[in-house]
Amino acid sequence: MSPLIIDKTEKQQQIAEAALDVFSKQGYAAASMRQISEAAGVGKSTLYEYFESKADVFIAAIRAWIGQIGRRMAALMEKRTDPIEKIYVAVELANDIGCARDPAMNRLYIEVYEQMVVETGVLHHRGDLVHEMSADIRRILTDVILHGISTGVFKAEIARDAERIAFNMIACIDGLLLNNLLGNRRFDLKWQLDFYLNNLIEMIRVPIEAGAQAGFIKGEEA
Repeated sequence: MSPLIIDKTEKQQQIAEAALDVFSKQGYAAASMRQISEAAGVGKSTLYEYFESKADVFIAAIRAWIGQIGRRMAALMEKRTDPIEKIYVAVELANDIGCARDPAMNRLYIEVYEQMVVETGVLHHRGDLVHEMSADIRRILTDVILHGISTGVFKAEIARDAERIAFNMIACIDGLLLNNLLGNRRFDLKWQLDFYLNNLIEMIRVPIEAGAQAGFIKGEEA
C-alpha cells in the first residue's frame, strides 16, 4: 500500500482555520497548543511538525481569517456592477464583524489589535507582516477605484492615488470598527461607516451633472 501523501501547505491551512475558533473564544494568552491540536483533530506532536510555536499558529490563523474576509469581499462585489455599490461592500462586511451576533469574532478582532499594540504582542513591531496580510483586500479596493475611473464614475485625477485611497478606507473602517467594539457599541456603527464613505465618495466621484453630460456627448459621437 502506498504511503498517504499529505500536502503540508494544505494541512497548515486546515490547522490555522481550526485555530481561529480557539483564539476567538480563548484569546491568544489563554489558548494552548493542546486546545489547538484538539480543534484541528491532530496530535500535539503532529501540530509541532507544522508550526514551531503558538505565535506561528496565531499568525497563520489571522492570515487565514483575513483571507476569508478578502474572498467574501470579492464574492459580494462580483454580484454588483456599480463601483460605488462595490465600495459599500466594505461597510457591509465591517458591520457584520461588529454586530453582536458573533461575539467570538468581535473578540478575535480586538485580540489582533492587542497583539499589535502590546509590547509583548505577537504582532508588535511586525507592521510589515500586517501590511502584507491585508495586501489582497487593498488590491481589491484599488481595482474597484480604478474600475470606477475607467467607467467615468470616479475622477480621473485620483488614479495615481488609488492605492492610497484604498489604504485610507481600510484604516478608517478599521478604526471605527475597533472603537465601536472597545466602547461596547456605544454608537451606531453603520451610520458612522456610511457617513465616512458618503463623504469619501462625494470627493472622488465625477459630479453627476458632468458625468451625465459626458455620457450624452459620448452617445452623440457614437
